[in-house]
Amino acid sequence: MHEFSRFLFHPYWLLFICALFCSTCKVQTDKKTTPSSYFKDTEKRNSSYYLEDFGAIGDGKTDDTQAFLKAIQQSQKRTMVNDFKRGGWGAITATEIRLQGNKTYRITRPIIIPPNKNISFRSDAMGGAMILYDGPGNTAIRFKAKGINAAVLIDGINFKYGGIELIGSLRGKTLIQNNQFLHTRGPGINIIDREDAPSEKNDTGFGVVHWVLWNNEFHYCDQGIYVDSKSILLGTIKINKFRFTTNEPIYIDGTGIIIENNEFLGIKNRKNPFIRLSPKNNYVAEIKIEKNRFGSEAFTFEGIEYAPPESYVLIDDHANYISNIDIRENMFFTNKKHIQVEKSANQAITIRKRVVNLSIENNDFKGFKKFIINNEAHIKNGKFLDNNINSQVKIFKKENAGFTKQ
Repeated sequence: MHEFSRFLFHPYWLLFICALFCSTCKVQTDKKTTPSSYFKDTEKRNSSYYLEDFGAIGDGKTDDTQAFLKAIQQSQKRTMVNDFKRGGWGAITATEIRLQGNKTYRITRPIIIPPNKNISFRSDAMGGAMILYDGPGNTAIRFKAKGINAAVLIDGINFKYGGIELIGSLRGKTLIQNNQFLHTRGPGINIIDREDAPSEKNDTGFGVVHWVLWNNEFHYCDQGIYVDSKSILLGTIKINKFRFTTNEPIYIDGTGIIIENNEFLGIKNRKNPFIRLSPKNNYVAEIKIEKNRFGSEAFTFEGIEYAPPESYVLIDDHANYISNIDIRENMFFTNKKHIQVEKSANQAITIRKRVVNLSIENNDFKGFKKFIINNEAHIKNGKFLDNNINSQVKIFKKENAGFTKQ
């Protein structure tokens, strides 16, 4: 036993144990201080850039604009595989720039992304990184595309005072998901495919744009999502939340768009609807509004009570006519307190333009006072079927408007 004790407490063993302990402490310390520790175990540091690599501070006071610009310039040399599954495209190789969670990056002018480059901005695994825009206008990040393959991914970032602008012919895969937009001075997301932008041509002679806006939140913004296009779009707006925008949460000047499973609560300017379809094309087709929730039974948010808009979905009168609009499985709530007086009465759907093939089916309408649909235009092949109406009101302002009624 005495010999065993001498062996166990031999100085060499003690030195070995001390060295092992120090080595472990160093590894743990590095893990806490290195940005790559925020990555998942499968992610590699050399696959993406952190803004701190280019001098960003992220304290909300220091101007980090140059760090963004340097990161974008350097990013031409490094790419990684990004997950675009929400957009239905799987993995895409793109440059990735990471923002550290719980940091605020102040920028003083728009960050312009060069064309023809797949790029990704993501908050790290901690989430909550913020871009604080302290410059002119409303745009914090602008993507200008000239080619047909540019892909964009923006994931898990909070934008304050300035939003995102996609401009030109973004013909690749665009996915904007899990972000928050706070007090933006214009749209949180602005998609512009102008007539003078270079575009891919298909058999119909129009450009094609693919984009998905998924699980974003818009709080107290001037506007939520604005789409201005003369091309045929393939866009999806899904599982987003809109809280107290000043103007329309969704404004669509385009076609080929799905608006699904979103929540709309509160709008400051009651003259504006939750969704405005205001296409300026001569012919517009294929817009689906499905499984959304407009308003709530309580009509309060963060202790604030509010009045509903005068119209929830407005089909405006710019296009010559609109074809194939499908409004189904939505829930429309109104605030009983605010419709006691006639001037505050509202309707779920307002139609100001000729529509061919308009289907309004399987929706819930709760608490409306005057009528459900204010139809001021001719409807051809309209269906109003299997809806649940929990109000003693007229369905249509005009009874003979081309609808098959339930």
